[in-house]
Amino acid sequence: MFTSRLRVAVGQRTTGAASVPVVLLIILVALVAGAGVYVMMTGARDTAEAGAKVATSAPAEANATAVAANVQNLRLAVQTAILDTGGSLPKVVLTGGQFVVTDANGDGQNVAAGAGVTAGGVGGASAEDFCVWVATADGLTMHSSPSGMPQEGGC
Repeated sequence: MFTSRLRVAVGQRTTGAASVPVVLLIILVALVAGAGVYVMMTGARDTAEAGAKVATSAPAEANATAVAANVQNLRLAVQTAILDTGGSLPKVVLTGGQFVVTDANGDGQNVAAGAGVTAGGVGGASAEDFCVWVATADGLTMHSSPSGMPQEGGC
């Protein structure tokens, strides 16, 4: 700016050439700022997506653990009913948030069903070859044999 005043004072004409570097500098600063905003927004989106994945997988794992516990408890109640009756498979009914395990003598045993459990039962041909299962509203089904650990899927 000082040089342009000096040129005017001396009588030289100024051209628009002096403003070109200033405009280029402004454009360059705008591009760098735009790239910085893009990088920050992309990082924020990736962080939000990672957080959402953790938030949705934790309840699913907790739900699977709770259903596995339901399967174990139901299996133990069925085995108890089998022992009490000398080998007859009991009936299992889900009612009021509880499994009712009724043995061949008509004696019932209540087993709490976890939140979201919609069905469950026992199947098989004998006391040595039976399977208990539990299903939830979100589609998870787990089962267990007399001596096995709970596994995903039906009997």
